Amino acid sequence: MLTLLLASLLGTAGGGVVAVADPVSVVPRRTTEFLDSLGVVIHPGAVDYPADATKVLGYLRRVGLTHVRTNSTVDQSDPGYAKGLSAAKALAAAGIGQDFTIQNAAIAQYTQQQIIDSVDLRLNYLADNGLVDSAESIEPFNEFDQTNPPVAGWSDVLKQQMIYLASQRARLAPAARILGPALVGHNLPNTAHLMSTDPSGGPINAYFDSGSFHSYPLGKAPETTFPTVDPASTTSQFNVQPVYVPWAYTFEDRITNYGYYIAHDKPITMTETGYSNDKSSYVGRIDEVSSGTYIPRVYLDAFRIGIPRTYLYELIDERSLPSKRERAFGLFHANGSPKPAATGLNHLTTLLAGGDAALTPTPLDVSVTSADPATPVNSFLLQKTSGEYWLAVWQPISVYDVSTHLPIARTD
Repeated sequence: MLTLLLASLLGTAGGGVVAVADPVSVVPRRTTEFLDSLGVVIHPGAVDYPADATKVLGYLRRVGLTHVRTNSTVDQSDPGYAKGLSAAKALAAAGIGQDFTIQNAAIAQYTQQQIIDSVDLRLNYLADNGLVDSAESIEPFNEFDQTNPPVAGWSDVLKQQMIYLASQRARLAPAARILGPALVGHNLPNTAHLMSTDPSGGPINAYFDSGSFHSYPLGKAPETTFPTVDPASTTSQFNVQPVYVPWAYTFEDRITNYGYYIAHDKPITMTETGYSNDKSSYVGRIDEVSSGTYIPRVYLDAFRIGIPRTYLYELIDERSLPSKRERAFGLFHANGSPKPAATGLNHLTTLLAGGDAALTPTPLDVSVTSADPATPVNSFLLQKTSGEYWLAVWQPISVYDVSTHLPIARTD
């Protein structure tokens, strides 16, 4: 059975332009693999997150997500420590995989001992609180190239931290991954090359399993120009020498800088991406309905081009933050009510749930093209069970005008 996961089910714009072409043999990917690629950022110790950890778990279950990226504090004097720890334990007990970042002490200069201590604080936090098995990945300092106060020699500090973290791998669960450095996305043309090698000149990717990459669309459609990945491919299509630009405004500029200088042919995890629904003057703002259209497509396109996991920023609005532009990235409002994006994700994950994780995918003859050459169509094939296939089909078109900050008229 072949089922179409059509654009209308995801709330996307447009309709009536998809045609099935002469079929070709396609090797599908498992639906379980796609669902496993979906993650979300949470700040469980933050003011706007519920004190009752079961509510955080309820939000995750509502949208069908089983992976979170968290910055839970290791500082017991922090007001959010107890709440963050309670949530981490509740999520671990429920089988939610967690990606933990190492906490930056916000100092201008690090000694070698402070670099070691920063890693040990996080690893001890995991061990002391029974969280080692739920920690499916761990990251070095987050966006360490842009801190307040700025860190002297930040790239050298980050390299030393990664080297020490890699040496402590035995303190993590056997299947846990060490992620590479997540740098500020738009500045990657100016920073990625600084993280290319270790102090002895060897490749920095020797110290991590997957890159950690940030890219925000700033209100634009999320799709890229990269081709759909071949499930059997072992070579990263992002490891190509980029053309230098002063600021990386496109996904392609950002990820090729990261791939070429840092990750090389290792996979790249997208640990932050998303849309802000703030109504202030933030240049990247977008209305809730439009982001509800784009966010399922964020996950679809990232999986299509070979990103093994994407963490959307973030689960719940943080209306108490001093920065207005960061207050409204949530799938849910601060009061717990779902935004259109949460509803769309619920539809998507509900449709694809129940797949066979042990399935050996079987090729199927299928092909999709656009009946209108001016309107492209993206697609990829999934297999849920031995007799059930799903074909994801959507149009990578804009539904929001970033110059006027108004939605573009939609059709069914």
